[in-house]
Formats: sequence, C-alpha cells, structure tokens
Amino acid sequence: MPSFARLPPSGIKVIIVGAGFAGLCAAIECDRKGHSVILLEKVAELKPLGDIISFSSNSGHIFERWEGVVEELEPIIHHSSGLDFHEWTGKFATRQVWDVEKKWGRRINGHRGDIHDAVYRHAKARGIEIRLGQSVSDYFETDSEAGVVANGERLTADCVFAAEGVKSAGRKIVLGFEDKPKPSGYAVYRTWFPSDELAKNERTKHLVINGDTHTGWVSKIVHEKTNC
Repeated sequence: MPSFARLPPSGIKVIIVGAGFAGLCAAIECDRKGHSVILLEKVAELKPLGDIISFSSNSGHIFERWEGVVEELEPIIHHSSGLDFHEWTGKFATRQVWDVEKKWGRRINGHRGDIHDAVYRHAKARGIEIRLGQSVSDYFETDSEAGVVANGERLTADCVFAAEGVKSAGRKIVLGFEDKPKPSGYAVYRTWFPSDELAKNERTKHLVINGDTHTGWVSKIVHEKTNC
C-alpha cells in the first residue's frame, strides 16, 4: 500500500454529499487533516463522462499535494505554452502565455472524465469510505450534530458538505431560500477528432504536428475554443 501524508486523527466526522470534483477534493483534504470521512454519491457507478475541464494555477497546485496523482495525469493532460486568440476570420489577435503563472502551481487541463477518474481512484486508495447509489433526501442540524438521510438511513457527523450541484437540497438550507438555476441563453457545441486525422488535413495539421496547442476564435456573437 502507498504511504499517504495524513495528520493524526482529529476526532472530527465529516459527511460529504456528491462525488464530483468538489466532493472528492473536499474528501481528500479532510482525510489529509485527519478527519473521518463518508462520501455519498447518487449514481451507482461513476463513468468517465464530460468534456474539457481546466484547473488554473491557483487550484491546480492542489493536485501536487496528492501522492502520485500528478504523475498519473502528466501523460494524459493537455500541454501548451499559451492560448492564441484569433478573429473569426482566422486573423491572429493576441497570445496569452502561462509562464508567469508557474510560480503559483501547474495547470491541469484535459478530459474531465479522465482527470475525475484519477482523483476518484486516489480517494479510494487513501481508504476514504465512498458509498455509491446513495439518494440523500434530507439534511438536518442540531446543537450537537449534523447529518443527512440517505436511502432512508439517518447518518450523523460533526459537519456536512453539500457538494451535489446547483440543485442541491443542502444549498437551499445554506442560502435560506431556493435559488433555482436559470438558463443563460448560451449554448455550447463540442466535438472530438483523433489527432492523427487532424494531422492529415492541411487546414488542421498545424494544431497538432508540433505538440499541444490552445486556440480560441472570437467574434461579436460567437465564442469558440479548441484544445488539441
């Protein structure tokens, strides 16, 4: 078994609802602090779903604290030295470079499902109790404890993290009112192409033949970005 940095047991029990990035990261950090953690997730099986996700230097450096995670991510994440912006006609506009941000930590950019899977497996390797297929129907708090009702079972702890998204029942309790999600009016269209296919096309090969690139095209009404 690998050795993980962990403070002595704190005696604090934590329940975390939601095994997305927020819930997993909270669980790992609580475990590192010596807290006892139970992580509850609604789906019965976690699958590598999603598209691109980017963790900037101010958050990406957290991955460096977790033994073996960055080393596992290095071969699969996106590597580029900056972001090139173009007008919708293709005319180059400007370049944003990442060098100045390196002092804060590394960037973690790549497929959401692959990165999430690596973080999930690290949480399991640490021995964190993760319960899948758990439907949380209620949150509660008294003067001495907090907890949830999951699959009809009453679970108690010293504190509860509600990390199950904008439709969270816990969000309503924290805010004091129901803040329903509102549509932004924007739509995102995304697609994936094998890099070897892009390399065969004269119009796209520049995106991949010299390593990873990060390019954005901007106009008055459309914002498009691609990672290769």
